Amino acid sequence: MNTGTKRMLLAGVGAGIVVGIYDLVVNEMLLSELNAAGMNFEPAASVEDGPVIVLFVLYSLGLGTVLSWAYSIFRSHYGSGLTTAGLAAGQVSAVMVLTLVYPTVIGIFEWSYFVRGAVVILVQMLLAAVVARAILGEGQARAL
Repeated sequence: MNTGTKRMLLAGVGAGIVVGIYDLVVNEMLLSELNAAGMNFEPAASVEDGPVIVLFVLYSLGLGTVLSWAYSIFRSHYGSGLTTAGLAAGQVSAVMVLTLVYPTVIGIFEWSYFVRGAVVILVQMLLAAVVARAILGEGQARAL
């Protein structure tokens, strides 16, 4: 494994930690009552359950790695910087928000939940992209 790939994976772990902490604080602590009101179903499990915690951590690390990879690709074309981090965050956020459209249209989520979720996702991805950018550094940009 070359150094660029190792740095990209390390940046993914760093971004994944930000994703996990942000998600836990915002969705499980600050917005838990609003989120429950915006869903028209009762979730089968919560983050406090053992197996769910493992999946939550793997999801956060995987999402951070995808974000870091997207930043690496954009960096090879647009150079290092906050604008590039914003582009990567926007792309990953757009895909994540698209996954909320269908459940909202069929009535599982309310539209207020959709809008709130889109904003939360965008801020989360922007913060994680800035962390990935900081870990990847300003070195030679090339596609991984």
